[in-house]
Amino acid sequence: MTTRATPLWPFPGQEGPWWEHYPPHNLPPPRFAVGDCVETPWGRATVLSVYDHEGLAGRCYLVKHDWSNAPPGFGHWFGEHDMQPAGPLVQWLDDDDQAPTMTITTPTPAAKPVAPQLELFA
Repeated sequence: MTTRATPLWPFPGQEGPWWEHYPPHNLPPPRFAVGDCVETPWGRATVLSVYDHEGLAGRCYLVKHDWSNAPPGFGHWFGEHDMQPAGPLVQWLDDDDQAPTMTITTPTPAAKPVAPQLELFA
């Protein structure tokens, strides 16, 4: 394991910038795991990957929203404090017998007679 004083250079086969290979300090365990359903400010989403880093929040999550039609692996980054565990999905009624009934009423005829349309323009 390397320390912060030891320079870590990208060797052949290493991907990404050199600072990504330093271990983050004193991070609590992740709040969400890959595959968890979460609620972001943009809507319901699924966690695709977890990224630990030294920075503002210390941990970011790549999520793909349910409304997104992006290719697999594409998504948006959110911090741990920007997300909440998602509640159960709302089940919409599929059966006609369980749907709420609506009554259609026809308007009653007016009390005074209505002039024919052609008489208005004569």
